[in-house]
Amino acid sequence: MMKNLSTSPFCMLSCLIVLLALPLPSLLADPDSLQDFCVADLGASASVNGFPCKPASKVTSDDFFFDGLSKEGAAVVPLNLFASTPLIPNDVLTKTFQVGDDVVNSIKSKFSS
Repeated sequence: MMKNLSTSPFCMLSCLIVLLALPLPSLLADPDSLQDFCVADLGASASVNGFPCKPASKVTSDDFFFDGLSKEGAAVVPLNLFASTPLIPNDVLTKTFQVGDDVVNSIKSKFSS
């Protein structure tokens, strides 16, 4: 009588090896489980790939802080829309603001230099 293949020691050993080998690629991906980071050294000269990284020992918390978002700024929307280079076509402005072509030309004349 032949043994059933599913109960043979060879099959069980093969399945065990496959199950143990499945997680290996994910474990070999990065030897350090921490996320890698690179803070640009803006004092160094730029190369083809950008600025080189600062040494990890010289990175401080100030490298990750930017206070420019809390400062007020000036957004000159009319100049960006009606006096931009290259000019935005009149048909785009008339459809966007739902006004006539003469209104768009009147506004453009006020912002042209």
